Amino acid sequence: MIEPSVVFSLFRKWRDAPTVVRADAELAGAISFSFECTVVRADNPLVSLGLADCGFIEFVLGDTWGFDFMALDVLRIELNKRTGKSPLGDRRYEFGEVIVAVRTIGSTRSWMRFAEVVREL
Repeated sequence: MIEPSVVFSLFRKWRDAPTVVRADAELAGAISFSFECTVVRADNPLVSLGLADCGFIEFVLGDTWGFDFMALDVLRIELNKRTGKSPLGDRRYEFGEVIVAVRTIGSTRSWMRFAEVVREL
């Protein structure tokens, strides 16, 4: 697990670049989503994601969330294992740095994954 300050410094890096991010999540077993976005605000514990011409979505990633980080290129993971399709399956991407947020309350588990899109293949 890594500290929220590290997570939010990466969100701010993606905001300042600006970087396309793929977000996938399952929240409390009731909601699943996957979309491409850009980070428009990253002030711990709030992250706001811009959804192109569709608006935005905000998440409060407070004290109940734990975080992990992966840098797929640094781990020397083969290119074919750090690629994936766009949410609609019409494009293929190479992913770079990844943030995983996890929260478990009782028997209910929620997770979110934010992956830097390095390039379209």
